Amino acid sequence: MQMNTYNLTASRYGGEHTKGIITQEQGHFWTEMGNELFTQYLHFQDDLNEKWNIPEHHQLNEFYEIDDIDHTYAPEFEASNYIEVSKFGDPNQDVIAEIDFATDESKSLVLVKDNEEYTGDDVVVYSQSWEKGGFQNTIEIDGELEVSKLKFLCSTTYGIMLIDNIHYDDGTEDGIDGDGWQGDTLGKNWNSWIDADTLKMHHQEWCDANPELMKLITNIKTKDASDTHHADT
Repeated sequence: MQMNTYNLTASRYGGEHTKGIITQEQGHFWTEMGNELFTQYLHFQDDLNEKWNIPEHHQLNEFYEIDDIDHTYAPEFEASNYIEVSKFGDPNQDVIAEIDFATDESKSLVLVKDNEEYTGDDVVVYSQSWEKGGFQNTIEIDGELEVSKLKFLCSTTYGIMLIDNIHYDDGTEDGIDGDGWQGDTLGKNWNSWIDADTLKMHHQEWCDANPELMKLITNIKTKDASDTHHADT
């Protein structure tokens, strides 16, 4: 048979998702800073370490580097998304199949991998950079593609199902995996948050034990609120 390469374009929503760890001290510090400032810091850091005078041992990397546990760039498997399949090299770029994620047929193609729970002593942080557009993947197989032999290798995190990769059951023991997703997308939303269940010390006890840090955090919040007010007027 002839080897053929197929393009799979997933639309419309997906993005970059990370799960990593920070220290207990960092976890309490940024919990007290609040989710809005935490998200701003991880996604739009710029000169905030200097501007906010963040102590060195409480400084963090940007969100995409806090990925000790997981880092996924992928489209979401949800009802408003779909995949178009075309053959590489087709001058007309004709779509030979469309897979609508709202159908039972597409749901039968899903393989969900088990999530491993983090059991360490650090604090778990989740981040997401949501994007809208197209996510491209390719797969090379021997012969013509049969949609029924495709599988979506998915993971679930904070209740969202992501298509980590695609797989094709070609009759061999291992099958064939796709080359991974590349995006032609625009950012639309950013979030980061701390898993409060992984904080070991009671948060109020930490606050009471760190009065100088509490003063710093109060000053940062006051200045940020003032800067936001002036920007809006």
